[in-house]
Formats: sequence, structure tokens, C-alpha cells
Amino acid sequence: MMPPKPSKPPKPSHPPKQPKPPQPEQPSHTPQEQFLLGKGFLEDDNIDRALRAFEKAYKADNDNPEYMSYYGLCKAIRGGEIGYGIELCTLAIKKDFSRAEFYHNLGRVYKATGGSSLTPKTRSSARSWRNSVSGTGPSSRASTGTTRSTSTSGYL
Repeated sequence: MMPPKPSKPPKPSHPPKQPKPPQPEQPSHTPQEQFLLGKGFLEDDNIDRALRAFEKAYKADNDNPEYMSYYGLCKAIRGGEIGYGIELCTLAIKKDFSRAEFYHNLGRVYKATGGSSLTPKTRSSARSWRNSVSGTGPSSRASTGTTRSTSTSGYL
């Protein structure tokens, strides 16, 4: 008697998986690099990408007032989180009140709301802020004692 023939292993129904070639590693950006990318996207009016870049910078360093202000701006105008945007922009101003761009960002958030989603108190605060920054309104005239002249005769 002959010993039984060894059975062959079954053929695979699909070809064996080839190992994937190593993917090039995505560059890891520092928070400052993410912030600068975000500013570039914002200048190009690419708010979605700016929001993502500012979010990465802010999450990496949530104590930085620059990251806070710009993340708050984009979170409000693209993310629709107006209250959170106002909160972040205001906190950035409290951390560094000398930065005009932080006030500008807060103003842009207020402007983006159109006043429709603001409480009366917040709307009043926005008007006061706008008037103090633009140099118009009763508070600016009272502090200087003058009004703006629209005459151009002195310039000709």
C-alpha cells in the first residue's frame, strides 16, 4: 500500500497583499507656523482652512492671545459660535490690550453677527466699542470737546 499523497494547500482567492510603500511623513508644524499659515489663509479669504490652522495653534498653546483672537474670529464667522468667538477675542484683549488687531478681530465678530443674535447688553457694548475705536459718537466728542468738521476749505 502506498501512503496517501500530501494534499496541496488551497489556492488563495485573491493575490497576497503587497506591503504599502512608506508614506512621506506630513510635516509637523509648530503652533507659530500653524498660526502664520492661518493668517495667510485668512488673507486669501479661505476661512475654512484658516479656522483649522488657528485651531491647531490654539489647541497647542491656548494661553497665547494671538492664537486666541484669530481662532475666536474664525470660530465665530465660520463656525457660527458667536458667543465663543466674542469670549476668545475679549480674553485676548484682556491678556494684551495694546494689540489693535485684537480689537479689530472682535469688531469683525460683532459685525458678522449683524446684531441679530446679540443680547441688548452685548449690542450696547458693541456700539460703545465701535464708537470708541472709530472716534465717533458722544463719548469721543465729550472727551475731546470738539466735533469733526466736514469742511475741506482748510485743505485747499
